[in-house]
Amino acid sequence: PRHNGLAAFGKEVIGRMNRLGMVVDLAHVAPKVMHDVLDRVARNDGLVMATFVPDFISQASRDWHRPAKDQYGKTPDGLDYQKAEAEIVRTAGPRPKATLAEYCDHVEYLAKRIGHDHVGIGSDFFGGLNPEGLEDASTFPRVIAELIRRGWSDENLAKLAGGNMLRVMRSVASVAAR
Repeated sequence: PRHNGLAAFGKEVIGRMNRLGMVVDLAHVAPKVMHDVLDRVARNDGLVMATFVPDFISQASRDWHRPAKDQYGKTPDGLDYQKAEAEIVRTAGPRPKATLAEYCDHVEYLAKRIGHDHVGIGSDFFGGLNPEGLEDASTFPRVIAELIRRGWSDENLAKLAGGNMLRVMRSVASVAAR
């Protein structure tokens, strides 16, 4: 059902994905869907990833985007979300960009909240609104440099930069091979 969580078919698909060893990606899902997936994955010992984290990084971006989200939540299914966002741009100006420091704040928050073994970074630079100082994958060394400045260990940096992803993919391959 639209934004009200997983339908019965969706719940079945998540269970089957978990049994096959597939990773469930939470990119672009509504909060209720995310909670339903996390509940199912926890019960099925499955794997989940959140490969897109749009407004979580910057408070300014969340504040800017709030009117569109509020309007979207109150309107019928026929709402043209792009038109709603265009109206915000017209009235509030362009969306603010997060900074590299805010991006690193978010990475640190996640590491403290769920542990260094469960956080990674990736290169989703295809038409989105990238943080200032993180324009494309070639700028990832700036993230690493900032986290070094903040006291991150080599071990945790290696996990963030790809070690965790490799571990998860090996686990997925292992489950799928059974």
